[in-house]
Amino acid sequence: MKHINHLLKVVQEHDLMIPYNHQDLVENNPVNKPRSTDWMRNPNKRIPDTFMNKFENWSFAHEQQSGYRVEPRLPLLETFDIEEDPEQGFLFPSDYDLESEWLRDEVDEHGIEALAWYRPFHISPQKEWGITITDRGVWYLAKNVMSQKYDYPYTLEQIHDCFELAYEFLYYHELFHFKVEYAATILELNSPHKPVKVYAPFWEDGFYHPGPNDCSPLEEAMANEYARYKVCKGQPKKLRDAIERFMRTQQPSGYRDFGDVKHHKKWQQGLESLVETMIGRSTPFATSIFDQYKTYIEDEEAVPCRIVTTGLPDRYSVRLMNLAKFCRTKKFEKSIRKVREKDLQAYNDLLRSFKEIEQGGFDYLKNRDGRMWKEWNQKKNKRVAEYRVDGTNYRVYLTENSDEWIFRLFSPKSQQTATLKSLKNDKFSVYQAIHVFDCIHH
Repeated sequence: MKHINHLLKVVQEHDLMIPYNHQDLVENNPVNKPRSTDWMRNPNKRIPDTFMNKFENWSFAHEQQSGYRVEPRLPLLETFDIEEDPEQGFLFPSDYDLESEWLRDEVDEHGIEALAWYRPFHISPQKEWGITITDRGVWYLAKNVMSQKYDYPYTLEQIHDCFELAYEFLYYHELFHFKVEYAATILELNSPHKPVKVYAPFWEDGFYHPGPNDCSPLEEAMANEYARYKVCKGQPKKLRDAIERFMRTQQPSGYRDFGDVKHHKKWQQGLESLVETMIGRSTPFATSIFDQYKTYIEDEEAVPCRIVTTGLPDRYSVRLMNLAKFCRTKKFEKSIRKVREKDLQAYNDLLRSFKEIEQGGFDYLKNRDGRMWKEWNQKKNKRVAEYRVDGTNYRVYLTENSDEWIFRLFSPKSQQTATLKSLKNDKFSVYQAIHVFDCIHH
């Protein structure tokens, strides 16, 4: 986060921001085209007018302004009424609860930006920049697109999987917009004489510049293709087909043209066209501008991410997973998902233990009656610890680095010996951890 905060400061100091006074902009630049994200210019607006007017009781699942990846958590969903449907299964939100018809019209007109959006840090003042994802947007995609991965009736685990796939799709679509802004900023700051505006004019009008096969706006086609590529890896063909069909038939121009910039050769052409639009000329270094900072840009901490809740029934409400407040590894998050698929009760007990840590710290777990906490010395003053999750046969494993505990794994007791051995012997680097914004390693 230090790096991006420095970047934001430099952008503002050199007056590289996108103008706020929209009326003046339109009068002085009649070529400018209206877009669904123009509301972002107004520093007093947190969500689009359409959502604000439609859902008066909207709020954010959290107010944290840090750069960690939000991990949404779902409550237990209700089963079908067995008397009405003898095949027991779990339900997605109804079209009535979701306002599906309204969402469908919004997507048809505005594409993915009707469900989630990216607010650039080039907009002044720099307030709430980053990715915002709507709860209804996730459920809409989960129900109407991702569910085609499975056969009806759905299990609870299948619905959760559809929800996560939908969330990932929206996240990666918006993350690509950040990648574009970041690349433009590198171009701005590497100008031969002094920083010059690159992103602002591109956001205003260059955004609509056609790319390969005249797909316009090119950036939206590439954002959709980036999300498709990231989400579809390793998935069955029927899910890949469902996602492509959704993008091709239910979204406006640009969004539906993802096929014109498909990975890999067409993708490189798309990147080259984006950079050419930004600087007004072609360059052989176009793709390297994106690739040079790939590791940082795709890091979970690079972009602030938040979720808008809009008053869905409690059984479908999206909550922030309280794990986001702790330092942990991606492997730990994956181990949680595996347990949730097999044992929901153990998963809920784990979340309760997080709340105990949040309230009383790790000392509370160490000293509490009935809590089995053990620690082992590790080389170079590092320690390994485990604690038992109450009421389950599962253990949580952590390593201590510079007086901070990092969550490493959540697994059954039967794997205890192998897990402890691997944690004591591995070459774990603290930089593999996903940190909260103000922890001591930042």
